[in-house]
Amino acid sequence: MITNLQEKKGGIRHLDVHAARFAEVIHQIKCIDIKTSNGIFTWNKKRIGSNGVASKLDRFLLSESIVLTGGSYEAQILPSVGSDHWPISLTWEGKHQQLTKPFRIEHCWFKDPNFKFKV
Repeated sequence: MITNLQEKKGGIRHLDVHAARFAEVIHQIKCIDIKTSNGIFTWNKKRIGSNGVASKLDRFLLSESIVLTGGSYEAQILPSVGSDHWPISLTWEGKHQQLTKPFRIEHCWFKDPNFKFKV
């Protein structure tokens, strides 16, 4: 699904409510759309000339917290092998540091009579 009109070429160019909602959800959950380095469109209708239609239907969405850990990201569109979709690839060169998650607990868990058994 496209999130803006720059992600579509040819055909009927409009955004429906689903596209707008998709873009809103991406923003709300704090994801970053990693742009491909070698193009935009990952799907085409296999028509030639003015009848051609292409869209960005495939994407990598990474959480903002992952991106802020550092490193470099590169997304690329790979060659198609006959399909109307081009596969995409993501590589990440990280800082090679241990990512730790803080331990969190909700005190209400202690009220569960099976808490100690489950833990």
